[in-house]
Amino acid sequence: MVSPGGKGEPACTTEEERLEQDVRQNSSTTYKLDEGASLTPLLASAVVANFPSCWLGEFMTHTSSERRFLTCLGVHRSMALFAWMPGTDPIGFVAFLEAGAIKHSLERSKFLPEVVSAMSQAFGDRPRRKEVFVHFVGDLVGEPLKRFFPNDELFHRASVHMEAALRTVGFERFNRELLGIFEEAPENWRLPRFTAASLDSLTGCIVTQNYKPLTEAQTQIGPNLWAALEKEYRRERDVIFHRDGGGQPMTQSKDEWWSLWQLLNHVRTGGFCDWVAVFVLLACAFYLPYKLSVHENRNVIEFGRTPN
Repeated sequence: MVSPGGKGEPACTTEEERLEQDVRQNSSTTYKLDEGASLTPLLASAVVANFPSCWLGEFMTHTSSERRFLTCLGVHRSMALFAWMPGTDPIGFVAFLEAGAIKHSLERSKFLPEVVSAMSQAFGDRPRRKEVFVHFVGDLVGEPLKRFFPNDELFHRASVHMEAALRTVGFERFNRELLGIFEEAPENWRLPRFTAASLDSLTGCIVTQNYKPLTEAQTQIGPNLWAALEKEYRRERDVIFHRDGGGQPMTQSKDEWWSLWQLLNHVRTGGFCDWVAVFVLLACAFYLPYKLSVHENRNVIEFGRTPN
């Protein structure tokens, strides 16, 4: 494949081909930290079509046939971990690390065990984990790690702990080139900006939006797509604002509602059998918790009996 802009580059005739070209070009530019990368309207549209994004303090797993782009918005706030395993239906994983979750795990002497466990389950046994590519985008430096390791600056970086924890369960391929992607001069820290990082689970490429001034990003992406990105970002911030400030474990993404919405959207114009299937699923969702509750109460009563 001829690189974008290269001599003799084949013309992209379909939207899918143009999207792949945008992915490759953005991914290659992302690694040129002095230039920065930005989402094209087509790439931004594909990212928005795969919302919800992965929120701070959450992780998610999808195959490329389920969801192509796994995205973190405002990723300069912390650190994103992306993992990808090639195959006929490649598997993608993303975790958006949160300082409160790190503090919670270190107080229990393990570094984000829920993330390590989720990745281990997502990619199978140890031999298969050797095939997985793990990417760190940005890094979480300083607190709360500094509090637990005051005398060793190396351990003030979340990436060091995350890599060590993953190596113990068999992951071996780590890409650290994007750890400093959002580091800027101190005079630029307060400037408004839009940052994003996304794993293309079909190709394994990391695409980003970084270093781009806010107004320039708005103009390039376009008002409609920008409104969708901003809405998702605000929705995440509103939920995070009401979280327990003391810290809690990382959790599976709440995107099960996305799957339900996809199902309902599919049967909206479907036939009778589709609606029956939805009714049965909803009935099971309400009946099973009730049945388990009754069974649990019955066990309490039985165990409380005095033997004859």
